[in-house]
Amino acid sequence: MKPSRIVGFFTLVALGLAASLTLIIDHQQQQIQQYAAGSNITFTPTIIPFSAAEIGNPGRGPEYYGGEAPPPNWPITDVYVRPCWKSLEPTQGNYDFSIIEKALTKAKQLGGMGGFRVMSLNTSISGSCVPDYLQTLMPKGWMNGSNYIPDWNDPNYITRGKALFQALAAKYANDPRLGWIDMSLYGNWSEWHTYPLNYPSSTGAVEGTNASLQAIIDFQTQAFPNTRFLMLTANSFALNYAINLQRPNPIGERRDCLGVETLTFNPADLWKTRPIYGEYCGGADFQKGLNDVTNSHISMIGDGEGNLNSFDSYSTNDQNLMTQTYKISGYRYILDNLTIPSSINAGSGFTVTSQWSNVNVAPTYLPWNVMIQFRNGNTIVWQGKSTLDLRTLLPTTNNLTDTPVTITDTMTLPSTIPNGNYTVAVQIVDPNTYYPPLNLAIQGRQADGSYLLGNVSVGGATNITPGVSTVPTLPTTPISTNPNPTNTTTPSPNQEQITTANVSVKLEGIGSSTGENKAPKHTTRNLLITLYNTTTKQLYGNADIVTYDNQNFFTNTKFSLGQAPSGTYKVIVKTNQYLAATLPQNITITAGTPIIINNITLLAGDISPACLGDNQVTATDQTTLQACTTQTTTCTTACPNKLIADLNDDGQVDQTDAALLQKNIGVNGAATDTTLQNVCVQDPKCNGFNMCALKCGLQNIQVTP
Repeated sequence: MKPSRIVGFFTLVALGLAASLTLIIDHQQQQIQQYAAGSNITFTPTIIPFSAAEIGNPGRGPEYYGGEAPPPNWPITDVYVRPCWKSLEPTQGNYDFSIIEKALTKAKQLGGMGGFRVMSLNTSISGSCVPDYLQTLMPKGWMNGSNYIPDWNDPNYITRGKALFQALAAKYANDPRLGWIDMSLYGNWSEWHTYPLNYPSSTGAVEGTNASLQAIIDFQTQAFPNTRFLMLTANSFALNYAINLQRPNPIGERRDCLGVETLTFNPADLWKTRPIYGEYCGGADFQKGLNDVTNSHISMIGDGEGNLNSFDSYSTNDQNLMTQTYKISGYRYILDNLTIPSSINAGSGFTVTSQWSNVNVAPTYLPWNVMIQFRNGNTIVWQGKSTLDLRTLLPTTNNLTDTPVTITDTMTLPSTIPNGNYTVAVQIVDPNTYYPPLNLAIQGRQADGSYLLGNVSVGGATNITPGVSTVPTLPTTPISTNPNPTNTTTPSPNQEQITTANVSVKLEGIGSSTGENKAPKHTTRNLLITLYNTTTKQLYGNADIVTYDNQNFFTNTKFSLGQAPSGTYKVIVKTNQYLAATLPQNITITAGTPIIINNITLLAGDISPACLGDNQVTATDQTTLQACTTQTTTCTTACPNKLIADLNDDGQVDQTDAALLQKNIGVNGAATDTTLQNVCVQDPKCNGFNMCALKCGLQNIQVTP
């Protein structure tokens, strides 16, 4: 459909049926002790011992980037690469980031983060690490044996290095897969030392001056203002300059040669607020390496790209030392116990007291939300966010024990939660919804990353009155998925009951996380929720308003789902500018009983055709955004609605929006095996932000896929 007609079609194609997961709590098997203490009940999970299989989590453990075989079945989550500048820029201004892209893609598949360092000198190989064209621009560049050495102080070196990082930032500055960057482009292996070179050179080149080193640091940190950097420690001026820069994510340190050199860090407590990474040198003493990681509070350990051999080539003693080193690195969180009232009245406040330990050597440096949940089967009926910030939960010893920290949270149940018995669960989730839920060192982890603790009862619920939506209710008569549909439909057995949902949706690019816009111009959105009944294969749909919470989410505590009958449903969520997404689990609906729909993120970029798009991000969307970037008028054929191209809703269409769209190129939205048309009518005012969604409705028709 032509964009100029302001008509959008929302099509959803099959994701297939998912069997409803039934969670069964076997207290004996999970060894969860619970006992009543007056009106309270305390749950004490069973701790996973350090001797058990490793627990994988992002931002800790080994990095294997040299091709050596790690310990068998080790849960590696993070991926690191160290390319030469020349491989990223084969010719001037022509960039090839496929090496980095491959690493970040793998990191996402593993549920972790990716990182990189760009080298301009690597004496381990012959030739040049800088592009050929750049050699011709540096008259003081020189050969040291078979290696080309760049002139660190040449203005062309600084200028072209800056251009490289600006190009990298255009693609990756807001990419959630990128967890860190090693400060790059100075010294051998970009380790910020010039060993084994001798200066001055025959061409008159000297080591990098302080002004040059500062410029090299500045163009990297300015290109990536919100990305975590790690600074190598060999050059004291550069190190002090870097770690004293004021940034949202303070610069950490990377110290190579674990197990060989004596490691010191200044200040000594740097690890409390920023990560320390290390790397083995060849011929490392693994006992010393273990001591280094323990005493220096190191989170991640690199293999040195050839400094280690394959794991099975080492002696049993060295293998044990290596695995201990990997296990103790970074963080290892334990929920020691959680105390909660055994019976709570709906609509009332209550206190949750929990004790937590970190028995490894460092905290996490990523934000996590610790969620206390009440569950009915698979459905989260209520959840509240604990005040615990895991980034501040520091270990108190280095001997695999810790003094637990007590956290007291005051929470309130909504008055609408139905009476009954509920399972208490803890789930630690990424507020940016990129990482899977965090692993704890306790037994009982479920498929969705939650930990079930035991039961409480809720009483005193009030009658539930559905909220009145400002958006007209869409037809909720089921749409048959039979390829030869008839004109008759089966009435819902609960047709008179309206089901509401407590909805919380994250829109990519909007929120308080690094690189996001915390103050969007439009604080309300029109959200379309489609319910796919996994038994009857019928579809129900409704639209309603969600409102920005001034932090990270768009919410509606009484989102009307219409007259969907009781059953198990796949939930599909869509709004303009964003791809459709499904909840990770099916939900069970009892007609008329409120449910919770949360932990769902919509990916940005589906802007063409206006305004609900085609549920995929392609070059067509990119072309539309480019047209809107330069367009001064509001409405043209190439850019039918400039506001729709403003993906982070900051009032302008710019590089930030382009980066959001670019990283989702080739991604398709969620689908079901029936195609629904969401038909929009002509809006005489082209510049209305919600121009289409306000005038759209699910059509009670069958469309053959």
